[in-house]
Amino acid sequence: MRPFRADGDRYVAEVGPDERYALWRVTADVVEMLAPHASGQGGPASAAEPGSGQLDDLLGTAWSSGPVAPPTDPALRRLVPDASREDDAVGQEFRRLTQADLVDEKSERLRHLARLLGAGDAVVVQRADADRFAGALTDLRLVLAERLGLTTDEQVERLYDDVVAGRARGSDARRAFAGVFLLAGWLQESLVGLMLDQLRRGAT
Repeated sequence: MRPFRADGDRYVAEVGPDERYALWRVTADVVEMLAPHASGQGGPASAAEPGSGQLDDLLGTAWSSGPVAPPTDPALRRLVPDASREDDAVGQEFRRLTQADLVDEKSERLRHLARLLGAGDAVVVQRADADRFAGALTDLRLVLAERLGLTTDEQVERLYDDVVAGRARGSDARRAFAGVFLLAGWLQESLVGLMLDQLRRGAT
């Protein structure tokens, strides 16, 4: 694997097929998890393999006129947190007005990430799309962090050290989640570093 590098008006990373598939699979799963909270009640996400170039278009555009329940899954609550912890009425009204749109936006970013993962041997991100690609990786890592019980930087560093040293513990699923979490972080770090370099050059 090779991290992102600048190539004209795009960023290119080389990621092996097994790693791309694992990242794609988790991305598709998160899209499915978000679907019931979107503005349109679509069906489950497509199970098409990477390379098909599509995940099903799940979402509509209408917002709810009644109360909107927050996600019960704590992993999704990280993606759509409460707007106010002190005032339930304010939080509920904000959720009613914004939750579906926020879920729509996050789902679309994640579908875009999935499409890029399945588009070829390399992961190619246009500079104009780099912000939403990085945002999708952030959402993916938030969900995985909750699944892995990661709440501090120290826990993340310990996980990294354990995986690198071959000491990762837990079930096969947990070890797989840990690998995807670290892969997403590695891609995000290299991409954001290039984006910041571009901003600095533009400011000089």
